[in-house]
Amino acid sequence: MTIPGLLISALRGETVDASGVDPEEFLVACREHRAGGFVLDHLTDGPEGLREALEADAAAAMTDHLRALVDLTAVLDALDTSGIPSLALKGPVLVEAAYGDPRLRPYRDLDLLVDPGDLGRALECIEAAGGSLIDRNWDFLTRQRRGQLHLGLPFGCVLDLHWLPLDVASGALEVDSATLFGGLVPLEVGGVEILTTSPAHTVVHLALHAAMEGGCRLIWLKDLERVVATSDVDWDEVVRTAQAWKGTAAVSLMLGRAARLLDARIPAEVLNELRPPRVRALADRAAVRHLTSHRKNGKVFQLVTRTAGASAFDSAQLSVEAAKRSFRRTPSRDLLTAESPDVGRDDYLEMAAVHASRTTG
Repeated sequence: MTIPGLLISALRGETVDASGVDPEEFLVACREHRAGGFVLDHLTDGPEGLREALEADAAAAMTDHLRALVDLTAVLDALDTSGIPSLALKGPVLVEAAYGDPRLRPYRDLDLLVDPGDLGRALECIEAAGGSLIDRNWDFLTRQRRGQLHLGLPFGCVLDLHWLPLDVASGALEVDSATLFGGLVPLEVGGVEILTTSPAHTVVHLALHAAMEGGCRLIWLKDLERVVATSDVDWDEVVRTAQAWKGTAAVSLMLGRAARLLDARIPAEVLNELRPPRVRALADRAAVRHLTSHRKNGKVFQLVTRTAGASAFDSAQLSVEAAKRSFRRTPSRDLLTAESPDVGRDDYLEMAAVHASRTTG
């Protein structure tokens, strides 16, 4: 069986015999698609050293999760003390609600959403609690209308502090924070009660986030399959939210992939309502143009969607190579961390406040 076939089998809960594959190539694929935990659980045979490497990755995922919980608890305590509402996206809440085992869903950062009007106070609060701002180029952040800021936390996690659910404040998508705050769900994670999004809003957010990032990792499809399998999803609300955010084509694309590759239980009528089959190809192309119009590396998602008929694994290989070329042309991380006058901080926060007034006015 091919490497993509083995990964998909693992994510579907089927046995994996990796004895005939190149161990280095297979391990790279496991890590790229973040499927190593599932491969480890279902591996029956494989090259020497593969199981040990996967076990080390699983242990690292558990360690990262525990460290993230410590950092997240401290941030939430600080925000709560200051009376600033927030909700957690993806990360530990996704692990707890949809997977139940941190080994199966590694993640690299924490995502918190605050109301745009609370961004300034939230930033000051987190900095006072030991957070260190990573993004320093305020002029660039404001020009790009970035919907999030990155902060380093005391135990080593990176916090993505969002004032928009997705990192786009302009363009065809019309995302807003109020929708998510209107359907909060309490969840106990590590003995701490954390507020997160409803299952329906989680589905839309995960699908749009995956699409904007290239739609190229199998674990993103597994996220959707797990949320659907472990939650009572209000599909009418999924459709309403996707329509309100102008993201129906992208949501349908990712849900369709999850259904085809991982047998996610997505109602056919939902897919048809989001994107009728007769306009599927046209909708895919339109979604690509609009979703990537604000990003320098838009060609990544274009490549993925043009190969929608191929496997997600093949799409990922194209995406990774395109991302490498794009990053060499546009070193966005260097731009974000470049120093600019702190007066630009006020301009950025004012932009968020203006956005808040427009969405509530």
